[in-house]
Amino acid sequence: MTFHLAAAPAKVCGVMREPAVIDESQRLNGAMEVEVTSLTATDDVHEFEIVVVSPSHGLMGINPDKTEESRTRVRWDLAALQGIWSWSGVHGRWVEISGTYGLTADGDGSALELKTDITVPVPILGALLERKIKTEIERGLPPYVEVVRKHLERSLP
Repeated sequence: MTFHLAAAPAKVCGVMREPAVIDESQRLNGAMEVEVTSLTATDDVHEFEIVVVSPSHGLMGINPDKTEESRTRVRWDLAALQGIWSWSGVHGRWVEISGTYGLTADGDGSALELKTDITVPVPILGALLERKIKTEIERGLPPYVEVVRKHLERSLP
């Protein structure tokens, strides 16, 4: 999915990496606890890990009586304005989720391209689960972009 943002790509990249933006966007998706830890921060690369505690997800939906922890590792190439991420969680041996972020100049701002790769290597049910997970992730992208927009507006002079 591609979204337009009214700010330069480098500015958008900076806002997307702010812990407050990450925290707010994760909580919109039901997170109860969010911790962002910077692993590498140089002029060229920013790598961090997001640890989220959220209600348990299963085949029948969300179980609010149980929680689960997931981790997302994000690595931004700051010169290319490209990021890659990978998710691991309680369903990690059955579900592989990763994706990319891409920022390019687009008219008066930026084009933000978000891609997700999902693999559920389970016979018969795998493709159905992949579609369900993809739908859930894609449903969360517009609200995520709105959080980024809101923080961009706050940070613009």
